[in-house]
Amino acid sequence: TTHVWANNMKVGLTISPDTPVEALLKYADQIDLALVMTVYPGKGGQSFIEGMMDKVKTLRAAYPNMDIEVDGGVKPNTVD
Repeated sequence: TTHVWANNMKVGLTISPDTPVEALLKYADQIDLALVMTVYPGKGGQSFIEGMMDKVKTLRAAYPNMDIEVDGGVKPNTVD
């Protein structure tokens, strides 16, 4: 991680829908951004999995300044 930061890069970690948010939380002090997949990777045309927002809320509560992103099924009607 230090080598990455020393080269002006950022460290990110992604979790898929089946991965508990705790798997990411144990590394949260070592990353700059978290990506929560809101669909299952590799399958196009899926709908946004609303339950993944609980993971986002957990991350935001624990790390209010972390860059948290979501990917998959995001459309104007899923952004609130």
